[in-house]
Formats: sequence, C-alpha cells, structure tokens
Amino acid sequence: MIPDESEIVDAVTRAECYNLMYEAICQLPGQSRQILELVLEGKTAKDIAELLEISVNSIKTLKYRALNKLKNRFGISVLIIFNIFS
Repeated sequence: MIPDESEIVDAVTRAECYNLMYEAICQLPGQSRQILELVLEGKTAKDIAELLEISVNSIKTLKYRALNKLKNRFGISVLIIFNIFS
C-alpha cells in the first residue's frame, strides 16, 4: 500500500522533531543526557538508578531538570514530543 501525502508529511514531521530533540539532548550535561537517552530506550527510573548506581530520586530530579532545560528551549511542546518517543 502506498502512503498518502498526509502520512508522508506526518512521518517527516516526526523525524524532524526527533532529530531536533536528539540534538538538544546531546547538548545536555553528561548524566542528564544519559538519563534521557535511557528513558527513550524504555528504561524505568529504577532500571536507570541500578545501571548508574545512584538513587531513584536522583534519577527523577535529573530527568526533571533536563526536561525543564528542553522545555525552556522548545516550549511546552517538547513535553508532548518527549512523551511520544518515550
């Protein structure tokens, strides 16, 4: 089945959003970047805490701060985009 124009536009838009978000994540400080990358891989806060050997509360705090930095850069829409990809 051949996709129609709107499906192609949606796919391109999603890819562009993902690329912009990934570039912004790459500019975050080390642990914040690593945590968001792991979240995008589907890992839970507990999984990440065990992997990085830090507390779950530290993971939640670093994730919150990282998302705030992205929100300040892109606006509230980044939270919506982040939820799509996580």
